[in-house]
Amino acid sequence: MSLLRIYRTRRSLDQASNRHMLAQFRNRLGCDLLEAARDLGSPAGGVGDRQGDQPVLAEARRLLELPEDQFTWRDGYKAEYLLAGLLPPEQMSDLAERKIGLLKDIRPDVFDRYTARLAELRDAQPPHAVPQARTDALRSLMRRVLDDVHWILAQRHENRVYLERYTRWISIGAGLLIAVFIALLTGLGTFDTTLGPYTGLAMAVGAGIVGSSFSVLSGAMPDPDRLSIEEMKRLTLGWVVVLRLTVGGLGATILYFFFESGWLGGDLVPQLHEIGFSVLKPVPEFCSDLIVRLQALSPAPDATVVDQVRAAVADVLGEEDACRLGAEGVTIRANRVPNADLSKLLVWSFAAGFSEKLVTALLVRVQDSKSAKGDTPAH
Repeated sequence: MSLLRIYRTRRSLDQASNRHMLAQFRNRLGCDLLEAARDLGSPAGGVGDRQGDQPVLAEARRLLELPEDQFTWRDGYKAEYLLAGLLPPEQMSDLAERKIGLLKDIRPDVFDRYTARLAELRDAQPPHAVPQARTDALRSLMRRVLDDVHWILAQRHENRVYLERYTRWISIGAGLLIAVFIALLTGLGTFDTTLGPYTGLAMAVGAGIVGSSFSVLSGAMPDPDRLSIEEMKRLTLGWVVVLRLTVGGLGATILYFFFESGWLGGDLVPQLHEIGFSVLKPVPEFCSDLIVRLQALSPAPDATVVDQVRAAVADVLGEEDACRLGAEGVTIRANRVPNADLSKLLVWSFAAGFSEKLVTALLVRVQDSKSAKGDTPAH
């Protein structure tokens, strides 16, 4: 299955799940509508005296009777807001408690404030409070709670949209970066390309960028429940990712010159003048020696020499994985991989891109070491 098909399938499932949740929400609002109509003495429950609330009830009914393909979360939130003020006090109190509970993990401070206010209204009884005044206060609290809950949920939804888009693009970008880096590294080894003066630096920068992209992917993502929309937009902008990748490349660059300075020694430190590619082990010794001898003959002066060499090394030609003769001359192509020093450089560069503090920590360590010896780093 292609990646595009997987993405479309997942998107289809997400849309179906969203429609299902919206349908459940609409059904619950329908129950609230019947309860409010009964309490108001509407045609569904007799004739009442609260005629001023009839237009509100009619608007809520109109929203809930919209066709399924036209009904949105915005319509549901508006209908819920309208119905909240029409419910009986007991149901209004229960609904307020449920909605306040949604804020417990998202906004603990708002949750505590609304919980205390709801408890105060529930405890208020005559003669300390007039029933209608208590109902009006409860209705006012309910509407404030719904305003906050609807805003917070809408903000969280928008934040998750930004986060999903951000995650998708950095995943694609990181995959492309890694693929390009591996392709270049493999190409250098496969075609036996001679490394130029700054080839090691270029590969170090590439490894640093790959390390920083891995850090972005494996690091903590912005929290859609805690951040505002403005903060989420700022943290998921493309230039923020580019900046982090640039920092990784710069860290690897500084580390390269750090090794070039000779301030560090030991088996873990790469020798930059030794970086390159080596023949993949194990390679038979006779084949390694043959590679050197045949490369001296390449390109062969004429076909006779080629035939003589073919006959002389007929047994070796069976080792196709180790070496083989080219059709146009004596060319030996062996499986080549980064040698130990190049591997060390790539690992260090990857670590410098992954951890922004690595280069700083190494500089501090060298400075402390030189200070303890009463010496300064040589330039």
